[in-house]
Amino acid sequence: MPTAHPLLPLPTAAQRRWLDHELGAIIHFDMQVYDPTYNYGDAGRTLRRPPDVKLFNPRQLDTDQWLEAAVFFPRYEEYWSILKASGKDVIFMVDGCIDAFVDDVMACGACGIISEPFTDFRRIARGYQDAFIAGEGDCRVLMRQDKKEIRAMVERMVETSRMSGGYMMCVGNHIPFNVPPAAVKYYFDVSAEIGFR
Repeated sequence: MPTAHPLLPLPTAAQRRWLDHELGAIIHFDMQVYDPTYNYGDAGRTLRRPPDVKLFNPRQLDTDQWLEAAVFFPRYEEYWSILKASGKDVIFMVDGCIDAFVDDVMACGACGIISEPFTDFRRIARGYQDAFIAGEGDCRVLMRQDKKEIRAMVERMVETSRMSGGYMMCVGNHIPFNVPPAAVKYYFDVSAEIGFR
C-alpha cells in the first residue's frame, strides 16, 4: 500500500543538481592570513594562543570600503572566475550574519550561501531562486531541549525551503559535542517527518 509521503525526505531536482557537484576549492580567510603561526589546535581539542590583536587592530575602519574596494569583492570575482572557468560553482560560507553584503557576494559569482541563523535566509531565498542556501537551524534552540521550540524551528526552515529549490536543512552554528543527544535526535526526527516538499 503506498504511503502518503516517502519514508525519508527526498531531495528536489534543484537539490539533486547541487548534490552532483564535486568539491572544487575551499578558500578560508581569517587571522592566519595575518599571523601564520596561529593555528586552531588539534581539531579544536587543544586550545592554542589567540592571535595577537595588534596584527589586525585598525583605528578607523570603514567596513563598507574595506569589503567593497580594498580586500574582498574584487578578489572574490578574480578568484572565483578561475573556479568557474574550470566548471566549478562557488558556495560562500561565512560566520555570523551575511545580510549586509549577501547581494555583493552573489554579484561576485557565488551560487549559494552557507551561514548562521543570524542571517535572513528568507530574504536570500526570495532573491535568489534555486541558490544553495544552508544554515538556518540554530544549535541554541537544540541546547534548550524544548520540543515545541525545536519543532517550530524546523517548521520555519521548511517554510523557507519552499521559497528556494536549493535550500538544505542545516544547523548553521553547527551541532557541537555538548548538545544533548535527545535534542539532536528530535531535530532529526522532526526534519524527517516534515522536511520535504
